[in-house]
Amino acid sequence: MNWADLEEKLADTKTRMFIICNPHNPTGMVWSKMDLERMIRLANQYGVLVVADEIHGDLVIEGEDYTPTFSLDPVILSNVITLVSTSKTFNLASLQAATAIIANPLLRGRFAQAANQQGIVGPNLLAIPASIAAYENGGEWVHQLKALIKHHRQLVQQVLATDLPELSLVPGRGTYLVWLDTQAVAEDSRAPVAFLREQTGLLLTPGTEYRGNGKGFVRVNLAYPTTVIEDALARLVRGVKAYQAQK
Repeated sequence: MNWADLEEKLADTKTRMFIICNPHNPTGMVWSKMDLERMIRLANQYGVLVVADEIHGDLVIEGEDYTPTFSLDPVILSNVITLVSTSKTFNLASLQAATAIIANPLLRGRFAQAANQQGIVGPNLLAIPASIAAYENGGEWVHQLKALIKHHRQLVQQVLATDLPELSLVPGRGTYLVWLDTQAVAEDSRAPVAFLREQTGLLLTPGTEYRGNGKGFVRVNLAYPTTVIEDALARLVRGVKAYQAQK
């Protein structure tokens, strides 16, 4: 984290809200408790509302689990909204169900009023029982899912080391997504991504979709059967080599 840059942005009087993605999408970064507390204290210092998007929180693939913002010192949580959901971990996005955890009753009331004004008055018929079923009975699913994602991440690392040393995997411990550094192949990843799509049928997301300094990166989704991942990696190797050959 570039703390000086973050504070400068929070101090800007036009800044009203700070969204923390934990674990981070697309990099897979899992923020430490110390970093989260520092971010929130800075936001509080400048009167900025904090929204913590933690829908990937169940998917820390290795190492220590993530720290939920709602588990931090209550003293700093008066201006924090934490969002969690079964949508990513249990593939239940179609239920359109999520939970907002808000310690401050005044902020919770404002949130509820705003949601009501937008017509978000309650979950659909299946959302609550499905969410309860996922949280109460989905432990083995999560265990197997994390093991599979870890295996797919290892496959990516092996293929890059063996066949595509030009690309590198950005370190990350969370989510079923990986962030690849493609700057040695192209300054702007949109060109090779378009080439791969046209020549191999492989669909990747260029980092420009995430703004900032993302143009030298691509995002890869590992939440597929292993056979699909293996096929995708073969297309990636073939496509990148062909892209470099025609430059």
